[in-house]
Amino acid sequence: MVGNVRVGSITYTYNITNTGTTGPSLRGAIQNAANGGNITDARLSGNGVLSSNWGPVVPGSSVSRDITITINTAGIYTPIANQKVNILNNFENTRSQLLTIQSSANAAAYNPAVAGAVTPNPVTLSNQRVGGTTLQALTIENEAPAGIYTEKLDASFGGTTGNAITNGGSVSLLAGEGTDNTSMRVGINTTSAGAKSGTATLNFRLRWHRHERATAPEPGLADHQHLRQCVLIRPWAAGRQARSP
Repeated sequence: MVGNVRVGSITYTYNITNTGTTGPSLRGAIQNAANGGNITDARLSGNGVLSSNWGPVVPGSSVSRDITITINTAGIYTPIANQKVNILNNFENTRSQLLTIQSSANAAAYNPAVAGAVTPNPVTLSNQRVGGTTLQALTIENEAPAGIYTEKLDASFGGTTGNAITNGGSVSLLAGEGTDNTSMRVGINTTSAGAKSGTATLNFRLRWHRHERATAPEPGLADHQHLRQCVLIRPWAAGRQARSP
């Protein structure tokens, strides 16, 4: 049963297994238009729905086949219904099986969140005194289309290198076409004088948010890591304040 998916292609795998411990290898065929097989939906592809032979499968082993489902538009998609492949076995004492491929009611496809390039990058800070607190705000953007069938974007800081520091800020559930330019800031450690530079890594994650999708079915899609970006903080100098005579 296929449920909610992300826009694009998703692949499912099934196995044909010989559960015996001894005896002959199994052989057979995948049928998509005979003996109950019926593959007519162009959104289905892969060797798991293509008429072909399989085997030999020795006792205790299996062979895998893939079914790829492609949904190119966000929103509730036309149901996948009455799609079947017949997994035929050449041995009369081993039954063949019909594998049914269908989608659940009101299943939908969701645009994945897309993290835009973080700006500014590189970050160039002006010179400041030791103990200075100047930080540069970063702009975080979810470039995916706006709408209830678009996933949200989270951003947080990962590690830093050199003399880079962050404010420890984060962005949560940024909607499609949304921008945040206040939450995440970077700077340089000013506890000592001298030329300073470094980098800060940002981590992004795709998420869905039920409460902002009251009119849409719950996606049930797992949150997952999206990508990382590294912001370069260019060299600048921290100087000591001159003493009064």
